[in-house]
Amino acid sequence: MENITQPRTDQGSRTTPEDQGSTGLAEVNAMSLKVKDIMSHNVVTAAPVETLLSAAARMSDHAVSCVIVIDDDKILGILTERDILREATHGIGHVGAITVADAMSNPVVTIDCESRVLDAGAIMTSKSIKRLVVVEEERLCAVLTQTDVTRGLISMAPIRDVASLMSTDIASVDASALVAEAVEIMASRHISAIVAMGQQEPVGILTEKDVLRQIVARRRDPCRTVVRELMSHPVVSVPPSHSIISACQMMDDKRIHRVVVMDHGQACGIVSQTDVLDALLGYIDKTRADRSHGQATVISAADGIASKLSTIDSMVRRVLVLAEQAATDAPRQDAACPGPRDCRVLSGIQVLQSVEDLIGQCKDELWQITRQM
Repeated sequence: MENITQPRTDQGSRTTPEDQGSTGLAEVNAMSLKVKDIMSHNVVTAAPVETLLSAAARMSDHAVSCVIVIDDDKILGILTERDILREATHGIGHVGAITVADAMSNPVVTIDCESRVLDAGAIMTSKSIKRLVVVEEERLCAVLTQTDVTRGLISMAPIRDVASLMSTDIASVDASALVAEAVEIMASRHISAIVAMGQQEPVGILTEKDVLRQIVARRRDPCRTVVRELMSHPVVSVPPSHSIISACQMMDDKRIHRVVVMDHGQACGIVSQTDVLDALLGYIDKTRADRSHGQATVISAADGIASKLSTIDSMVRRVLVLAEQAATDAPRQDAACPGPRDCRVLSGIQVLQSVEDLIGQCKDELWQITRQM
């Protein structure tokens, strides 16, 4: 088992509060990132009349997880590894007899190449899919995968460890079990991988891609092949304290889609790219919501200050009027009886005291605004 115990020291290292000053810039970058900037141009197509075996072989040859089904340049559907494995549960003979049109998913979820990556990620999450067909002027031009989106948004990863995201419900099968048994479990639980166990510890991972390439494409019998022959090994594992950013970077570097979380020699969870993408989108949404709330608070405070400044302006004008009137009055003759001039002076002093209070309030509110920035 390949056990990763230390986070990377570059993008994978944990950030500190001082580092979070770049969040605003990262959010701007995430907001402006478009599908065309990260989409994969490695598009493989198939005709609706082809057999699943033919499509599976092509997917294996080109190392892709799906083919786009087209006819006369019209997008009819998408055929994924999961679609093929769903049919493979009925036997390899069944896969050879069924056509692409019978197994493909449709209608196809598409996105324009000028759309934002954030929107693409939100669509994937809401529809529980891992790829979108990218179109330009309604014509097929690329495929956008969950890996593409995760890679594009990695700078926005929240500051958390994998323990906060991992799934503790680990689907497993004995490494000596038949592949057919593993495929049935994956199909029934709607998952794309299963952990192979040996002597009560993970010894490998069997994925849809493994089954597609080594069973379906090669026409091998899953009822006569054991999991140990196909599984990917050693298992890449991380401790619960490993950072999400580092885990995502690791999956990208190793071209894998999940890592097993190990604690004191025991498998305690599994983290997939889907988990990471959900965390990225959730973090970005929370950041935007917090920023929107902060902006609303600032606007409200600024409105209050503007109102107080208006009042100050009126008061200052009143003082100026009183001062001008006092300057034109005759000097007071009777000290025991204050005249109009003295009354105006007293009134002006009271106004200035009120102005001073308002200025103090404005200073306090400005300080509060700076805390929201």
